[in-house]
Amino acid sequence: MFLLYYPSPISQKGVFMARKDGKDRGLFERPRGIWWIRYHDENGDEHREKVGAKAAAKNLYSSRRNAIRLGEKLPDLVAKRKITFAMIAEAALVWVYAHRSRRYADAVKCHVKALTGAFGNVDAKKLTPAQVEHWLSKKRCSPATLNRYRTTVSLIYRQGIRDKKVESNPARTIGHRRERNTVVRWLQPDEEAKLKEVMLADCPEHWPEVVLAINTGLRRGEQWNLRWSQVDLSARRITLTETKNNDMRHIPLNDAALAALELAKVVADDSGYVFKAAKTSRDYSQGGLWFNRAIAKAKIAGFTWHCLRHTFASRLVMAGVDIRTVQQLLGHRSIQLTVRYSHLAPAHEMAAVQRLVTLPEIVHTAEAEQGGGDEKGWLN
Repeated sequence: MFLLYYPSPISQKGVFMARKDGKDRGLFERPRGIWWIRYHDENGDEHREKVGAKAAAKNLYSSRRNAIRLGEKLPDLVAKRKITFAMIAEAALVWVYAHRSRRYADAVKCHVKALTGAFGNVDAKKLTPAQVEHWLSKKRCSPATLNRYRTTVSLIYRQGIRDKKVESNPARTIGHRRERNTVVRWLQPDEEAKLKEVMLADCPEHWPEVVLAINTGLRRGEQWNLRWSQVDLSARRITLTETKNNDMRHIPLNDAALAALELAKVVADDSGYVFKAAKTSRDYSQGGLWFNRAIAKAKIAGFTWHCLRHTFASRLVMAGVDIRTVQQLLGHRSIQLTVRYSHLAPAHEMAAVQRLVTLPEIVHTAEAEQGGGDEKGWLN
């Protein structure tokens, strides 16, 4: 006869009751030859333990029975589930889609996919900074892209810490790579003339898109996902609700941008997008093959679609627009990103240093009016 433990309906203490059919209650075999025990503690919680041989299972069951009767604390029998990097990455991605813009979340999703491919089955608590740094060092990416991967790892672990699944962030001690983003490539007037000639001959329907990019500074994703509901032609304004920084931005339309949109409206389809098939065209999904072909044919070296945004900013600065206004039009959260265009305003820089030449005269005049100072001046 063997005893089985049942939680008592009268007392919180457990009770073991004997079976009358001669079978060993509390023991079961799964798979064949491997025996387990099953019982409930004094709180009514069920426990299962894998033992092995049947005799050993009977002995352990008896030991657990005596421990519960004596009120002894049972060992931590429930194996803690391994929390992998993939688990916390998936949870973080859900949070990003719920709290950030769709465009930002899609970018994070691409980074998460690559990181999960490398660390998916790794215990999230055991992932070390050295492992992450080693993986980054093998990636053939720009410093800016590597920094985005580092940021994504940090985002994943911050959410994991909030969810109490991990306790530390391995990306915290990984150094930030210096980004080489000081080189600004913009479209020269002669290059623009060549590009226009090529595009009007090969793909005239796309030329308004280039004109709009040059005159608004829209990011590629912002422009190719632009809907007519975001465009107010009478007010000469585009309203972006989903941006890279998750902030609403209003883009004023000059005459050239307005004319480009008027042309686009003539050939617009019923999809709601400003430019045709912005969501489905293979050209758009691969970065604008028609644009790349036109650039190659016009023999414009080292130029990408993003350089049209540089062209917008560069021409504003060279026209004398102040850096703060350029920052607002570009939608930069930090003015440090905009300052790299400041060297394109040589006239303003020359005017600033030229003031040093006239400064002694100004000071001398002020001192003379106050009855003092060097009558000969600083430059004599």
